[in-house]
Amino acid sequence: MRKIWIMIAIACTGLLAGCTSSSSGSHTIVIGETEPLSGPIAVYGVPQYNSIKLAVKQINDNGGLDVKGQKYQIKLVALDDQFNPTTALSNVKKLVEHEKVQFLVGFVSGSAVMPALPYIEKNKIPTIVGAAPDKSITATPNPYVFHVRPPSDFTGLTSGKFIGNELKVKKMAVVGTTSEGFFKDLVDGVKQGLESTGGSITTIQGFKVKEQDITSQLTTAIATQPDAIYVAADVESAAFVYKQARELGYKGRLLGFNGGSKAQFEKIVSTTVLEGIHDLIPAEINPSDTSVNGPYVQTFLKQYKQEYNEEATPSTGYGYDLVNILAAAIQAAGSTKADDVVKALNHLQIPQNMTMKWIPVNGNLFDQNNQAYIPNASFIWTNGEKRVYKEMDSPVESYSAELAKIRNKK
Repeated sequence: MRKIWIMIAIACTGLLAGCTSSSSGSHTIVIGETEPLSGPIAVYGVPQYNSIKLAVKQINDNGGLDVKGQKYQIKLVALDDQFNPTTALSNVKKLVEHEKVQFLVGFVSGSAVMPALPYIEKNKIPTIVGAAPDKSITATPNPYVFHVRPPSDFTGLTSGKFIGNELKVKKMAVVGTTSEGFFKDLVDGVKQGLESTGGSITTIQGFKVKEQDITSQLTTAIATQPDAIYVAADVESAAFVYKQARELGYKGRLLGFNGGSKAQFEKIVSTTVLEGIHDLIPAEINPSDTSVNGPYVQTFLKQYKQEYNEEATPSTGYGYDLVNILAAAIQAAGSTKADDVVKALNHLQIPQNMTMKWIPVNGNLFDQNNQAYIPNASFIWTNGEKRVYKEMDSPVESYSAELAKIRNKK
């Protein structure tokens, strides 16, 4: 498939590149984004891109950012990396060297951002990573990189304990795209958590992203006679696993970590098949039940639906909030200079217009590792909708301390 190059230039009327001021006298802040807008995980890349674009548009429509009395419009330049790490790194370099971006946002996978870390630090480009769940992003020291989605093992450890203590599971099989780094971290956390309750993992069966026939892995998993099967995979892959598990006659519990929406699942499987399935994830946006979200979520859901004529998916909150986090930091810094904005991010309190419920760490949004956190939650599919079952433990302070130990060793 031909690589897609998407450029959004809503800061300057009539000009797509090289714009520093508009006819109204405002200045421009250039923000770059690389996402999988096509390819195997576009199901996450496109919604995050849409939410970032929406936040930028709203800031500009409201007059832009006031930075010490000067008005700044935001220009967003977005490129498609097709979930290819080499392309993602190339995109980052194009954005910095050709589009002259001052900040980077987005990323739905650590495989896209990790190769770019040395380049980002060398060129001093403040970067806020969105929906990527990889622990390695903030476990690797880089003063210019901030991460808003909690790492997968932060949720995994809590989920394993919840599965054992709350759902009373003693034996559990795992089926998923476990070769992906963040899913490996996730499963390691789940295993540790479940074993702490006296439970055990009977087998771990892996498959590749976009693989649609998982009957062999499921047959092996079911043969271990588990109380539950835990599905660690993206939403499309998880849908095939759920569907085929039921077709194979499996009657036990199905548990997941994918954050998929109703519309995404219904492309592959009916909500009847989803009935009773738990989704153990960070407390992301869920249009059917926003009880664990932030104060701005209802307004955002309406605006997203109006703009794109579809419901916002669970992970869109990361993209929308990170743009407003960056905007708040620039205004707090009173500057667009990289080091000034980084200092502001390090001391930034939680902004008011957040779609998700951010947990403060020592009064700030980001901890000592440049990592932010939202609560962990168990959602359950019931009567065709995904609703909050229970908010799970979110041990921010202890996790942050352990992450700092890893970071300090590198």
